[in-house]
Amino acid sequence: KDEQEAQKFNRADEESFQRDMSDLSSFQLANGITVYLQEERTDHQVAIEAIYRAGYTKDPKGKVQLAHLTEHMAMHCATGDFGPGESMEVVKKNHGMISAEAVADFIHFDYVVDAERLDETLAIEASRLREIRCDEQALKAQMVAVLDEFDRTFSNPKSTLTRLALMAIGGV
Repeated sequence: KDEQEAQKFNRADEESFQRDMSDLSSFQLANGITVYLQEERTDHQVAIEAIYRAGYTKDPKGKVQLAHLTEHMAMHCATGDFGPGESMEVVKKNHGMISAEAVADFIHFDYVVDAERLDETLAIEASRLREIRCDEQALKAQMVAVLDEFDRTFSNPKSTLTRLALMAIGGV
């Protein structure tokens, strides 16, 4: 939606675009993580999506927005060898893209990076699996950010999240 951000990425027109996709494959790592891989050999960039089964429908009773707060903490707090906010900056300073979202049944972290940065990007995600370190100040700041985001979303009747939440509450 951000046209300035979109200009950073190569675009193909209808006539020149040719999709060369491999079949979807999967394998399981020794630690139980399942990896799905589908290659599209059309650019020097790679897209990565890490999915964690920790969405808001899995929040413990009385802990509303815990998954959302966890997503914020993972993006803004220290993880592994990366300091607070550093994992996002590593990606952005190399003209990549990173975003995250907590949805109904999972949290996902999405990256688009140069293929040369794949190992570094996977190291960022692996660090999330080992630890997330938030000091009291960072935790409080992210709690405020989550609540502000939640309030802004619900105050906008056109918001996708608002519609989905109202459907879930209404059992639609």
